[in-house]
Amino acid sequence: MLSSRSAAVIAVATTLVACAVIYAYSGIGAAPPREVSEPSSGTQLDLKVDFLWSGPNIMFGWAFVIDVAPRAPDGSYLPAQWALLDSGSSTLAFCNTAWATTLQSLRVVSNGGEYNAIACNNYGETPGAEGFWGYFYQGEVQAALTSMPKSVYSVMSQSKGMTCEDNGYVMQDGTALNGIFGIGGADLDTMAPVPVTLSSPITLDNCGDYEHGQQIPEPNPLREFMDGTPDTPLTRIAVRWSGGVGEKQGTIYLEEASTSNEHYRQDDAVGPIRMYSQAWYVVNVTGFELWCGGELKVSVPFVTDPNAGNSIIDTGTPYLQFPSVVQPLVDQGLATPTAEACEVRVNTEGTQRSNPKPQVTFSFADLSKLMEKGTVESGNPTVDVSGSMFVLGALGFLFFDIIVFDIGQGEVTLVPKAEVVVPDDLIPAYPVTGS
Repeated sequence: MLSSRSAAVIAVATTLVACAVIYAYSGIGAAPPREVSEPSSGTQLDLKVDFLWSGPNIMFGWAFVIDVAPRAPDGSYLPAQWALLDSGSSTLAFCNTAWATTLQSLRVVSNGGEYNAIACNNYGETPGAEGFWGYFYQGEVQAALTSMPKSVYSVMSQSKGMTCEDNGYVMQDGTALNGIFGIGGADLDTMAPVPVTLSSPITLDNCGDYEHGQQIPEPNPLREFMDGTPDTPLTRIAVRWSGGVGEKQGTIYLEEASTSNEHYRQDDAVGPIRMYSQAWYVVNVTGFELWCGGELKVSVPFVTDPNAGNSIIDTGTPYLQFPSVVQPLVDQGLATPTAEACEVRVNTEGTQRSNPKPQVTFSFADLSKLMEKGTVESGNPTVDVSGSMFVLGALGFLFFDIIVFDIGQGEVTLVPKAEVVVPDDLIPAYPVTGS
């Protein structure tokens, strides 16, 4: 997840284990009886799409959230939580520190019980400004009413600057957030072992010291949908935003369901585009073009690294960001009398089995609507044209029927929407009351 403070860099603090932020829904109360389905390779999970605030009148932006309920050792379910869906993390983690006591017998241990496993996450441009540490646990979790029987997840013991209810994070309907549901790549899947008997307390400042030891693989929570075992590789994930707002307006598709659903149209697909990272979903953008009425108006190159990507697709980032080199395209588009006939095309690096330069296209008229409606005094933008890289965040998913991450092949494919409908209430008023 990238915030307005950290979107300028892909590489985050070296102590990052999983680029995690913690959210959850504590306003539900006691979790009701839940009818759950068994995991399968064709599973799809419903998501809620909502507008988030990071404090009174401080805009976070649009986001995908999912309800998650861990099962306690006594067989009961803890209150269901709303968690941010974040492809910049592979950790399922909760903000409610009190759960650490309830779940203590489920702690992940290694080396015959001599070590506990912890998450130690520091990220952002300023080391130590944002992060958390917490123990890992293993047990059943229900995500969107689907059972994940052997999930590995974390509960924060200490945090700083994280997006929890205590820090004012709330959805538009007043519901609080307190957790994160990571769907990032395998290279983020690590846990640091710490001795059960400690000579000094673990803190956010020193938890990174333990990461120099041998790390333990941490299963991405979605792997549980394969066959119920945490060591099964997860090869394909797809995310869709219908364009609507509220529950069941977003969807995660897994494995064959990612390309066998009605929204994936092979003939319209852009890509596959090469993914450079097995951690974040990093791609390589080679340039940007402005086309109007079928004519190329402006073209600007983008600095590339032949061995690494320079841009990212991230469900945990709320906005759509272009690097500052795109400003001349925007200026030219605004000066064009027929701007509604213009397009911004993002040139990317393809794979051996695709066009060598797949182009991701954005209607200039739609971008203009988002920029006009997205002027805010405090918080994140809707569309930013001052960054150092291209970031296709949650709002960017509005332009596509579905985006498919093929982790096994190292590529991503996007299916554009025939018509983009910009929400009328793009930036709603801050909720009168929170829960």
